[in-house]
Amino acid sequence: MILCVVLHHTWNISGFRGYLAVDIFFFISGFFLTRSYLSKPSNTVSYTWKRIKGIATPFFISLFVGCCFLFAQEPYSNDIDTIVSNSAKIVYSFTFAENLGIDITTVPLFLGSWFISVLIISSFFLYGMLEHNYHLSTRVLFPFVALFGFNALITCADTFSSWSRIATLGIPLLRGITEMAAGALIASVYSEHKSAFEKRSTLINLMGIVSFGLFSMLMFTKACFDRYLVITVPWILLSVVIDGSWLSKGLQKIHGDAISWIGRYTLYILCAHGPAIIVVNYVNEFLFSSALNGVARIGIILCATAIASVILYHASIWIQSRLQAK
Repeated sequence: MILCVVLHHTWNISGFRGYLAVDIFFFISGFFLTRSYLSKPSNTVSYTWKRIKGIATPFFISLFVGCCFLFAQEPYSNDIDTIVSNSAKIVYSFTFAENLGIDITTVPLFLGSWFISVLIISSFFLYGMLEHNYHLSTRVLFPFVALFGFNALITCADTFSSWSRIATLGIPLLRGITEMAAGALIASVYSEHKSAFEKRSTLINLMGIVSFGLFSMLMFTKACFDRYLVITVPWILLSVVIDGSWLSKGLQKIHGDAISWIGRYTLYILCAHGPAIIVVNYVNEFLFSSALNGVARIGIILCATAIASVILYHASIWIQSRLQAK
């Protein structure tokens, strides 16, 4: 899924909707937010702060590197009013996932940043609901948010990749809250009826395989059928997390730590791929006169992203250890 996101920001081809992978991330995040609450309840502020600390270091390192190359590449005004205005728009865009019409917010660095901000904001509200009243949240509030959120998303635009507004919310933020609420709802139902799900593990596995095939097809359709991921993603999620998951059994047979290695670097790939694209485009334009195109450019960006994510991981660990020592 993270590879689909990177390719979506790299492979400018009509009909490829790699942005749909983000929707799976939202469902997963909502699912494990509820599982985390059920296994070890925490204060909402503490939970949110822990999430922020987990992503702050790699995020700000990526932001700094990306901005350095952006400002080196683009001739921005030195007028103090313009600098202050653009800075305010950038912060607002980060926080509320809104494209405010300045060029700097349209590059991959900023398209990836709202994914992080949405997760933090959505987590705060959803976890707060759970902490306040678990049964009210899982039986009334989460279904309400999911039902009306998806209704608003589906009727507003064909694609979930839109930057439109629905009332006071931007679509990315509404999309995050809605799908995290749906994931949290699935976790609640699964935890309360786990034995019933386990008895039907074969059926759920088969539904997961079929749903993943349909989901993959949604990425390559000429027309937008984003709305149908509401049907496919829950089955994909359930087929992975149940104890009788064929996928988990298959992964357990893989020797070595390749799977855990990929999982460990997923966050850093998310943070690093934006600056990596910016740096490769910068080098391609100013050193190679835009000679790199097509498969060669995509391959170099993927390699640069892989290298940058490893460097970002170790740099983040070093900075965090230094801060803890102080």
